[in-house]
Amino acid sequence: MRKLLISLLLAGMILMSGCFDAEFHLTVNRDGSGDFSYQLGFDRDFLAMMESEGEDPLAEMAIEAEADGFTVTRYEDDDYVGIRATQHLPQITAEDLDVFDEASTQGDGLVVEESLFRSHYRFQADMNMEGMGEDEEFGQMMLNQMNFRFTITLPVKPDSHNADSVSEDGKTLTWNLRPGQANPINLEASVPNIVFIAILGAGAALLLIGLIVLIVVLRRRREADYYRPV
Repeated sequence: MRKLLISLLLAGMILMSGCFDAEFHLTVNRDGSGDFSYQLGFDRDFLAMMESEGEDPLAEMAIEAEADGFTVTRYEDDDYVGIRATQHLPQITAEDLDVFDEASTQGDGLVVEESLFRSHYRFQADMNMEGMGEDEEFGQMMLNQMNFRFTITLPVKPDSHNADSVSEDGKTLTWNLRPGQANPINLEASVPNIVFIAILGAGAALLLIGLIVLIVVLRRRREADYYRPV
């Protein structure tokens, strides 16, 4: 996946509070596919400053996101103006979540292991944002003005995870990503193989019905033989 360039957008951020907000959301489907979206927003005043200098960061980010196969829309709220990009992923890899030049995502991504009775989901990725601290432009004060969050929504509650917060239903987990350092993301979940269990149950029911029918038929034959004249 190509990565969005944000280096040129960071000049002047150190003078402002909460200038950049990024939220990534991955919804994992039962078949192992996923729906990935991210929302990148700039403080209104900061964006106005950039536009006054002839820069159009939102247009640049939208062009690159669309080139990567995302559907892009613009959004606004009380604090930020930005873009929202969405894409369906037939298979989820760590590289699919790699968005910024200054950060890299490595790991196994989503691995689905199927067995007769259960499906086991394991997600492992390391969102390494150490590159954001290598350049003097990315001083610690500037990094503190950047908010990054990564959220995963699962079809079931996970068995284990290292998320910072969890929704009430236990299926949506959020990590607060920290610029300038590595951010490991790990979770495991398992779900019953409903289809196989249903087939097994149906087969057992049919077998039971067959045994009952066989017993009834044999009993009637015995009764018929008993009452038959010699």
